[in-house]
Amino acid sequence: MRLSKVFVYGLLMNQFENEPAILKDYDRFTRGFPTIRRKEGASVSGQLIKVNTQTLKMLDKIESKGRFYDRIKVDIWVGGKYACREVKNVWAYQQMEDIRNDKKAK
Repeated sequence: MRLSKVFVYGLLMNQFENEPAILKDYDRFTRGFPTIRRKEGASVSGQLIKVNTQTLKMLDKIESKGRFYDRIKVDIWVGGKYACREVKNVWAYQQMEDIRNDKKAK
């Protein structure tokens, strides 16, 4: 069974088996609900979870994918203080307004 990797940083934290993770060059803030936006030099603490297709679809419903949040691909750093490794192409949920703003800023 193929598992999808997802970086969680808000309400989904501690809901699944996880590893501590850091998302670099993003900032976490709240606009009604937690979200992230690009910000060079900032970082967001969160967790890496691995979920099956059915659970990913459930997360999409929870996050109102396509209406309020959408999934983006990010690279994160996983592990403890002394044993970090980079994990590429991980899903993260971001409010759609911030996705549009990040695209304009590029």
